[in-house]
Amino acid sequence: MVKSVSHSLFLTNPPDEVWNLLTAFQRWSDWLSGVRHIAGGNENDIGRGSTLKIQAGKHHVQASIDHWEPGRKLQLSIHSGRNKARYSYDLEVKQNGTLLTIEIMPLAAGRLEYLRFCLFCNPVKKCKQQAAHLQRLAGAVGTI
Repeated sequence: MVKSVSHSLFLTNPPDEVWNLLTAFQRWSDWLSGVRHIAGGNENDIGRGSTLKIQAGKHHVQASIDHWEPGRKLQLSIHSGRNKARYSYDLEVKQNGTLLTIEIMPLAAGRLEYLRFCLFCNPVKKCKQQAAHLQRLAGAVGTI
């Protein structure tokens, strides 16, 4: 059975500011480990169904936006060779800020594929790293 990994963090920023950080694709290299460059649709036209081309190290990865609900949820399916995963960023309004939950779900066809994904991609570590980097960026200037 394929399991997802999630990590939640509280940010003192309102959801619209957290959303702006998540969707500022040119800043992904600030909080997504290994990302060097993002290319994709016009920023004004980006949304559900859009495709992003991500340069991660020497590899090129394709991501499609599956869910786009400004201020609430961003969900992407990422395809990198044999590794496929769904990344979800859920924002929940809380008093004095936002609860952000990051979830990584391997899109594995079987147990061996799932184990290979966990071994090479380490989703637990990725969730925690993304959360730590986002926390730092959000708090660096008090607002995003």
